[in-house]
Amino acid sequence: MEITHARRRLPARIAAALLALFSLVPFFGLVDLSVSIAPSLYPDFADLIVLEATWGLLFSLLVPVPLLAWAVARVEWAAWQLLATAVAVGLAALVTAEPAQAVVAAVIAGAAVLPLSDGHGPAWARPSRAALVLGGVGLAAALVHAWQLLGLRPGGAGDDITWGLGHLAMQAGFALALPAVAVIGLGAAAHRSRGWTLAVAAPALSAVWFGVIGVVHPGLTGSLGVAGGAAAVLWGVAVAAVAAVERRRPETARPRTPSRNGIRGRAASL
Repeated sequence: MEITHARRRLPARIAAALLALFSLVPFFGLVDLSVSIAPSLYPDFADLIVLEATWGLLFSLLVPVPLLAWAVARVEWAAWQLLATAVAVGLAALVTAEPAQAVVAAVIAGAAVLPLSDGHGPAWARPSRAALVLGGVGLAAALVHAWQLLGLRPGGAGDDITWGLGHLAMQAGFALALPAVAVIGLGAAAHRSRGWTLAVAAPALSAVWFGVIGVVHPGLTGSLGVAGGAAAVLWGVAVAAVAAVERRRPETARPRTPSRNGIRGRAASL
């Protein structure tokens, strides 16, 4: 019976892997991230390094990591991180009146349907106070940053365009997605869900690299600046540190989500 179910899920897992691959390559996730890693190789993008970095982080980490994690290991947190990212990207599209970005948000939300087909409920423990504080601080900072980006006229001069999409509006979505994705990852760590390290690593590394780019390139469009960049680095490190603490919470403090047959599922980590 289990083999039959696995075969039925195989097309969905292949589709998830293909969507992740599309995000990484044709949608320029890896290419744009590489601009921020090795800017000397892309002299024409010297003024757009920050915008390239956030596009790259969004489509190299926040979107493909949960897709690939579910395709390989059927992790239970993937759908919820994808939905959080879709909502953030969609809100930024709504505020900036970017219909093309709304389509991207819809595609990401549609991708979340693939892991939801497993029938899993949310697989995380109740977030700790530290996790909620981190999420709240991150959300407040993201709202301020997104508001600042709106003043830069997304889609106008100084913006970069990929697939007809402005990077400024997409960066606003990226910023709004980070705290939500991080809190879900921390809940997965507390629950000891399969693959929780990936659930935490994607938002933590994204915040750290976004901050590093801000410190190194404080004067570029979309940059957090030195102070903001340093704060983002500290926030990303704090997410990883809280995850380590959450991982060690007593067993009795982590309620588990029953499977469909009512048997309490075992939690494992990669």
